[in-house]
Amino acid sequence: MKFEKFESFSQKIEQVGSREQKERDIERKRGIETLNSKIEEDVERLREFLPLTAEGRIDPNSFEEVYSREKIEEDKKWTQAKEEEYKSRGNPEARKKGELREKVTLLILNKFFGPLITVRTAEIDDKKRHSDFLFFDPESGKVICGADSGSPEGPLHQEKKKTIFEKNIGVLPGEGGVKIDYGAILRKRGDKIETILTSLSRLPLFGVYISDNEMEEYLQTLGRQDYSETEKIERKIARNITQNFQEQAATLKKEKLHPRVAEGIESFEKVLNSISKNLENKEQ
Repeated sequence: MKFEKFESFSQKIEQVGSREQKERDIERKRGIETLNSKIEEDVERLREFLPLTAEGRIDPNSFEEVYSREKIEEDKKWTQAKEEEYKSRGNPEARKKGELREKVTLLILNKFFGPLITVRTAEIDDKKRHSDFLFFDPESGKVICGADSGSPEGPLHQEKKKTIFEKNIGVLPGEGGVKIDYGAILRKRGDKIETILTSLSRLPLFGVYISDNEMEEYLQTLGRQDYSETEKIERKIARNITQNFQEQAATLKKEKLHPRVAEGIESFEKVLNSISKNLENKEQ
């Protein structure tokens, strides 16, 4: 009789746990829907002067005046082949999580990293150059650096940090920075912005990291429409990213860099200092 009571109690606990998990799954799904909706809003705003896909990526199809249609199609085929290669390795959940992480990062960067404009790179620059984001400085109209998204946890983190560092330094003297095939320069013409689509080179590359726990917590609060808590989490993530960027910049400045890479880091550092102060002031 006592065993039956214990079994009944255990079943109730399992039922409660199952119900709570379902609620968390629903909140997470709503959070992802809200995330996508907010990114679409940002994309519509930025499309005024940048050719972007619905996911906030630079769109290669708009570069027909820069590259031949053959090159653009070849790049798309290469990208598709690379994606199929990734899929053949398995672990589709990791791919989904990586995509989600980039979207969360994009939303937070565009919310807190003003005056910079942040966009995702074209898929070929993502997969071939390993730069997920580009940071535009509206004052100069230039892209001052790129960033590669990832988690600050797990065995791949140290490998990613090493790769990013080596890309900035360059293998041979005089090398360094990353090349982007599908980039742009923004120029102010009175009240309007002129967009020049072009390739970019010698860009500093940074790592931008959000942990799995931070991402999941953010999606849950976004799904619950708990805007006060969502804002707190966004600020915490933005502060962590800013501090980590500043640490990376300080480390790179100790190295012998190509002048254009060094210039990009210096420009980025100035903006980071301003962002850091703004985040601190809003906390007080």
